[in-house]
Amino acid sequence: MTEKIFEAIREEEDVRKNLIQLRSILKSQPELIKEIDEDRKDLLVDLLSSEDAKTRKNAALILGLLKDQELLSVLLYAYRHEEKLFIRGDYLDAISCLDYSPVLDDLKKSLDMIEKTDLTEENRKHLLSEARTLRDMISRKEPHKKHRFTGWKKQSDMVLVVSPGMEDLCLNDLPREDCTGIRRGKGAVFLRTGALRRVLCLRTVKSFLFCFCANPLAGRKADEIAKEVLAGGIVDFLDERHESQNGPYYFRIDMYSHMVLEEKSRFVSRLAAGIESGSAGRLVNSVSDYELTIRLNENKAGAFSVYIQLETIEDKRFAYRKQAIATSLNPVRAAEICSTASGYLAGDAAVLDPFCGTGTLLIERNMRRRAKYLYGVDVYGQAVNMARQNAKVSGTDIFFINKDCLEFSHRYLFDEIITELPAAGGKMTRPELTRLYRGLAGRIGDWLKKGGYAIICTSQPEILLAALKRAGSIRVEQVRQLSGKRGDTIVICQLQ
Repeated sequence: MTEKIFEAIREEEDVRKNLIQLRSILKSQPELIKEIDEDRKDLLVDLLSSEDAKTRKNAALILGLLKDQELLSVLLYAYRHEEKLFIRGDYLDAISCLDYSPVLDDLKKSLDMIEKTDLTEENRKHLLSEARTLRDMISRKEPHKKHRFTGWKKQSDMVLVVSPGMEDLCLNDLPREDCTGIRRGKGAVFLRTGALRRVLCLRTVKSFLFCFCANPLAGRKADEIAKEVLAGGIVDFLDERHESQNGPYYFRIDMYSHMVLEEKSRFVSRLAAGIESGSAGRLVNSVSDYELTIRLNENKAGAFSVYIQLETIEDKRFAYRKQAIATSLNPVRAAEICSTASGYLAGDAAVLDPFCGTGTLLIERNMRRRAKYLYGVDVYGQAVNMARQNAKVSGTDIFFINKDCLEFSHRYLFDEIITELPAAGGKMTRPELTRLYRGLAGRIGDWLKKGGYAIICTSQPEILLAALKRAGSIRVEQVRQLSGKRGDTIVICQLQ
C-alpha cells in the first residue's frame, strides 16, 4: 500500500502531499510501519534537509511514528538546526514518540535558551508553544518538585465560596475572633485572617480563594489582564507563602464568563501566554500538573475579578470519601444539611439513615454532633460496601444493613432520622417515587421515638410534604430550600 507513495517521493512528485498521505495511513494502520525498511527510512531522513519547511515537518512526524530509537540523534540534530519556528514543535512531537531520556539535558538547554530570548510579536506564539512542549516532555521524565505551603499564619484576604443562600451557615461557624473585615456576598463570604488552619476546616465551604490584588480589574482584554495580574504581585504573594526554591509555579486558569466557548478558549490561551511570558519563567501554564488555579470571574458589566486557589494546600475535610457512585451525596451538601439542622441534632442520639448510599450524610452528621448509635440502610449492596469502607476511613462506627428500608425494622426506636431521598428520573418514575415517599412517611412512626425529629433532604418537596400530611402524627417544623438546579429542600419534622 505504501510502495507507490514511496516511489512517488523518490521521483520528487508532490512530495509534501504524499508525505501527508503516508502519515495519515500510518496513523490509521500502524501495522504498515513494518513495510518501511532501512532504505525508506534513509529517504525520509534525507527529507529533513528539504528546502520546503512543511516537507521537513511531515518527514519528522513520520519518523517519530516509526518509534526507531536509532533516529533519536537524527531528529534532535534536525530540531536544533531548524530555523523555522513554526515547525520546531513538530520535531519535538516526533522526539517524544521515542525514549528521549538520553537527550534530556539537550532539551533542558533548549528550554533555557527560549526562556532567555526576548519575545516579540513575531516569535511569541511559537516560542511559548515550544517552551510548553519542552516543559511537558521534561516533566514526564523528571516531575517537577511541588512547592510546600508555609503561610499558615500569614495574613490573607480570602473569599469563601459557598452555595448561594447558604452564607449564614458559613458565618455561623466562622472563627470570628481570628477574622476581620467579614462581609457577605451572594455565594461568598469575604474576610481577612491569619488563622488559615481554622478557616480551612469549615465544611460548608465549596472552595477557598485568596485575593492578591485589587478587584475588579481595570482591563478587559487578555493581555491587559495578564499585566494587571503580574503587577498585582502574584509572584510575591506565592513566594511569601511557600518554602523557597528555584522552580517555577505551575498554574492553570479557570474562567467564569459570559463568553461563548470558542471565544473563552482563545481568551484563556492568550491570558495564560501573557502571564507566562511576563513572569520571566516564574509562572508556567500547565493544564494537568498545576499548583495553583488562577480564577477569573466576569460580572454582568464585563469587568473581571481575579483570585487564586492554592492546590499546595491539601483539602483534608472529606478525605474519608474514598468510594462513591454517580448518585452519591456531595459531602459539602451533606455538611449543609447537617448545619441547617444543627439545632435539631441531639447529642448521644440513636440515628437512622434509611437511604444511606455510600454513608456520607451519616459521617457528616456525626462530625457535626457525635451520636451514640448510627444505622445506615440501603437496598443497593455495592453502595453499602462502599459506605463501610468510607466509615472505616473516617473512624466512624456505623451499622450498615443491605435491605429495602421499607422492610427494615429494629428492636429499639431511634431518636433521629436523617436522610436524602431518591429523586425522580432514570428508572424511578414520579408515581413510583410517590409510593416510595408514602411508604417512608408511613414507617417514620415505626422507627422514631415520639418527639424525635426526621431531617429529610429531597428534590421533590411537594411529594414529601403531601406524604407526611397523609401519614398523620407528623408536624413539619421547618422547610428550607437549598441552592442548585435540582431544587433540593430540607424538611425537618417531628413525630407527635
